[in-house]
Amino acid sequence: MIKPRVDVILWGRRDTYVKLIRDTYIYNKDGSIRTPNEPIKLGQTPNTWEVDGLRYLWIPKDKKAELFYHIVKSDPWVETRDGYIKASDVKYYFGEKLKPENTESSVEK
Repeated sequence: MIKPRVDVILWGRRDTYVKLIRDTYIYNKDGSIRTPNEPIKLGQTPNTWEVDGLRYLWIPKDKKAELFYHIVKSDPWVETRDGYIKASDVKYYFGEKLKPENTESSVEK
């Protein structure tokens, strides 16, 4: 079972944070779902993540590219650390706004 964590937000820093707006999964860099039996539920802690990248990943199951935020490697929640969360499942919360590091067409197979 995924255990909740207490969110720590450091106001005044240039870090970027996103906030969950719907139930979702955490993905690996290869586009596979990291925790297929344990979705992240809206209202379950954490609801915010520190992110350090925005990039398109190819999702083999859906046969399409989607935009994802990269969760920082130092995230205190082990299950999400260094994972990816769909940009469509979160909204920008605060910090530096990120731009995609690649294009949708660069990851299409």
